[in-house]
Amino acid sequence: MSISGTRNALLGRSPGQGLPRIVSSRGHEIVGQSGEQYLDAISGAYAAILGYSLCSVTTAMYAAAARLPYVHNARFDSCESVALANLLSELGGSAGYQVYLSVSGADGVEAALRIAAAYGEVRGRSYQRQWAALPNSYHGSSGFALSTTGHAAARGRYELELKRITRLDLLRWVRTPRGFDADWTTDRAEIERAIGKDIGVVILEPMLGNAAGCVEMPDSTLAAIAAVCRERDIVLISDEVSVGMWRTDGLSLSQSKGVDPDIIVLGKALTAGLFPLSAVLVSPRIALALQGKANLLGHTHAAHPIGCAVALDVLRHLTLPRFQSDVEGLKDAFATRLADLLRLERVRAIRGRGLMYSVCLNTPEDETVSGPIGERLYAACLSRGLLVMPGEVRGTDGVRVSDHITLAPAFNMPVRTLNHVVHVLTDALAEL
Repeated sequence: MSISGTRNALLGRSPGQGLPRIVSSRGHEIVGQSGEQYLDAISGAYAAILGYSLCSVTTAMYAAAARLPYVHNARFDSCESVALANLLSELGGSAGYQVYLSVSGADGVEAALRIAAAYGEVRGRSYQRQWAALPNSYHGSSGFALSTTGHAAARGRYELELKRITRLDLLRWVRTPRGFDADWTTDRAEIERAIGKDIGVVILEPMLGNAAGCVEMPDSTLAAIAAVCRERDIVLISDEVSVGMWRTDGLSLSQSKGVDPDIIVLGKALTAGLFPLSAVLVSPRIALALQGKANLLGHTHAAHPIGCAVALDVLRHLTLPRFQSDVEGLKDAFATRLADLLRLERVRAIRGRGLMYSVCLNTPEDETVSGPIGERLYAACLSRGLLVMPGEVRGTDGVRVSDHITLAPAFNMPVRTLNHVVHVLTDALAEL
């Protein structure tokens, strides 16, 4: 059976839309069917954090497959799953998290929400039945996850089928002469009012991703939300599928900001893109309350021993002192090079942290009714062999408040390659 050929029965995310076919990879590039090369400045989608040359990780993957290719997690643990849970709990610090292992990031969010719901049932809370989430957020494409997602374009045609969610109006877009700026509520009293008495779960991203243009929540806002949740016994979930795993700061950005959430969801970078796996870190307060009282459900391939072996090897890489030092140096170089873009007329702001930034574009008045500039910039970059991620945000009135592209390079990308990324992006911006 050949994997090449012209026939294509694949139904993709956008039916009827043909996509370039990728046949191989090397270093930090993927290679198309006709030999075209694309330098990946978005790590696939924040996942391929070690690029595409993964000798030791693939060796660990093959060894695990030879040793134990599969075991069903409903009836058995594996040495790999226990070791991964123990390591993540240790990396989570003194909070003493227990770890539930799932499949994708969206499945991890689903599991987190199930765990929070089970906790509410065990506690006998008949009135705190509502879930709350932020606008402009993205938590995944499955049922509960898509329900909590605040990005209107993602919810789209599924809106009427989703669970009703309370939107925490803590982020507002303020008009300025060159566009809109994100403005967070920091007032404790206002945050208390936003989190109503019927709320039992709050799910948030400590830095909103491409769906909002990398808008980071202030430490004071996160601390106030956490305090309200703690006082009212509300389960606080921090979705760090995109921003965790040292992409921004530390294993958990929330923890780096001084908050230990009740639940932390990690994914994407956990296996460097090699295997679908997510981890849900659950505080002892919740885990102990559920012991012997709940079935958290799961998936056939959750806690897969091969995926867990891959994650253990990835974490071994990420936690090496030399590697950590190199990553911090790359983050500094990235921030410095991106700051140079602010001199360009088309660039109005650079938002983000660590190795995840959005380049926010200035939209002249006469272009407000045309298509997103981010999409045009994506096309200009693609034609130059550079992969970025386009995005836009619209306010509740439909006005476009952010038009941007997001960059999230691999953790081991050489500085010279990173400089080339910014050089190509600068050249593409000149085309607009």
